[in-house]
Amino acid sequence: MYAEPLLLATLLEVLSPIISAQDPAELCGAKSPSIIHAVDTLCGDNHLYVGENVAIHQVFGDPGEPTQLEIYGDCSPAEYIPRDICKRQFHDICVDGNEHGSGVAKFGELAFLCAVHMRVRSDYDQV
Repeated sequence: MYAEPLLLATLLEVLSPIISAQDPAELCGAKSPSIIHAVDTLCGDNHLYVGENVAIHQVFGDPGEPTQLEIYGDCSPAEYIPRDICKRQFHDICVDGNEHGSGVAKFGELAFLCAVHMRVRSDYDQV
């Protein structure tokens, strides 16, 4: 009689850390594989700088599911963006974004003395 609620409570307690510990890349990929492909393309560049005299970096995703990523900054001098940080921040934007993964974030204003702006947009959304 009490076994079912107890079993359910036990399962939820055991699975909670597993569910909450999912990788942001996996969570983003569930929303849009195209975003993952675009992030890999944009952040795979070993020479990704933002700031003074640097154009906006822009990448488009898969043709079947149009996606657009942008990264730019107001850093002076230009600031290098390491690959792992680039990926993690884009994945976090996607996870925190809407159902298509679209979202906007600004990073580093105090720590880096400049602001780095990142945007993930699906053609379904105007972000």
